[in-house]
Amino acid sequence: MLEQVKGEDSLFLVNDTSLTRFLQLEQQLREATLIITEEEYEYFKKQMALDLWMLLTRDTQDLIEHTENRMIFMVRAFFLDQFKTDPSLPAMQVEGKRDDRLAFLYAIYVVATFSDAIDRFRGDTEDLDKTLNRIAEYQHRDLASLFDASYQMIEAYPREFVLIQREVIEVVAKLFASNQRVIHAQTRQLMKEARAIYQAIYRSEETIS
Repeated sequence: MLEQVKGEDSLFLVNDTSLTRFLQLEQQLREATLIITEEEYEYFKKQMALDLWMLLTRDTQDLIEHTENRMIFMVRAFFLDQFKTDPSLPAMQVEGKRDDRLAFLYAIYVVATFSDAIDRFRGDTEDLDKTLNRIAEYQHRDLASLFDASYQMIEAYPREFVLIQREVIEVVAKLFASNQRVIHAQTRQLMKEARAIYQAIYRSEETIS
């Protein structure tokens, strides 16, 4: 599911070793990734998983944010910043640095939980539904190319795409603010579920060996 992830599109600077390890974990834990629905915003979710895994497995001083990509992938940057405020993050980082396999499961479960939350918000909020329908037109495009020099010969700045992203962020920010307790509770729950999957897979392997 995550084989199309690109290190160059991450919100962090990702070296080849880190990307290779992430993709190895995807192969090992492929069944776990099936909890992420792929019908819409597939690439967004794949890249979000990589961003989260990097956040959970690296010391802060070792993480270098990709400033240009934060400007291009504004919605993804917003979601990552929201996650950084979650009270459960420090515990997840401690565990993730200790074992990047658990960090991978946490990343997958966070993406699935955020995706489910957006689907619920979308059903209740007409403005969000309309805006997401507009941004969906871009989901199969190479978004970074909209900002490169060759594209700027056609349009100096991809203004429409930027404005749509800002609209999504504005609506979702209000929804997240009013549902903060629920979202934080969901994070605690997903941690339990991810740990249970981790223990079921790796403890059984230890028992066999």
